Amino acid sequence: MSRSIKDYYSIMLAILAINVMWLFPETANAIVQPAVGDFGYDIYDIAVNDILQGPIGFVGGLATIVIGAVFCCKAAIHGSYSVYPWWCRYH
Repeated sequence: MSRSIKDYYSIMLAILAINVMWLFPETANAIVQPAVGDFGYDIYDIAVNDILQGPIGFVGGLATIVIGAVFCCKAAIHGSYSVYPWWCRYH
């Protein structure tokens, strides 16, 4: 099975991106909570505190875990595919 130069570039780009994320973790920050009284605080409070950290976020997270477990048991997804997505093209 022959791989083209484009495939090697995509592999190298993925490895470079992973290394950059490991070297500079402080640049990957989450959204910082705005000051109380700002317009953005109301939106943040509803989106993060009420939805993501509330019952909707809990049900969504639990559903994701259950669906992932079901697909793993059915061998529909494999752990190596999530780590090396370009590998899917060759198997």
